[in-house]
Amino acid sequence: MFDLAYPGTAANVGEFNGHPWSNVDNIKTEDNTPANIGLSGVDTSDYLVASNFGFEIPTTHIIYGIFAELRFYSPGSGGGKEFTLSTNAGVSSIGLSKSPSGPGGAGPWLILSAGGPTDRWGFSPTAAICNSSDFSLRLRVSSLSGVPNNSIDWMRLTIYHDLPGGSGNSSASILLFT
Repeated sequence: MFDLAYPGTAANVGEFNGHPWSNVDNIKTEDNTPANIGLSGVDTSDYLVASNFGFEIPTTHIIYGIFAELRFYSPGSGGGKEFTLSTNAGVSSIGLSKSPSGPGGAGPWLILSAGGPTDRWGFSPTAAICNSSDFSLRLRVSSLSGVPNNSIDWMRLTIYHDLPGGSGNSSASILLFT
């Protein structure tokens, strides 16, 4: 089984003297109205934090994997992107950081992702953690070449879960392209 959800809450969380995101609430829906960040030179953004996903996973279920996705646009290449998960509204991370992958380069909108049906991000997620309104997906981008603008149309999480002894997988496809 899996549950896919978009955040109910979005925020900019400043760390490491990064640059703030603008229009952060725009990551909550697929509407071609993005959150934006402007970077110059060798630079890093604040965290763009998506939380309050509204998951209602039964507490008897085991979490088998977490899949994070975003729709990203950058007019240039030469930077990095890092996903982290958090249990306290984006303040500190849990598990492993992930670099989202997808088609490389710059240009049109790209769907980037990290994790998957059997990827637990280096920790032991539970239904209680995933159901919490503070369970968060954080994104930070960096620039090595002064790419002026980066945009995020949406961020979402898919949680793979099942009863003990189940696989957590489903035969349904969740690949969505917009």
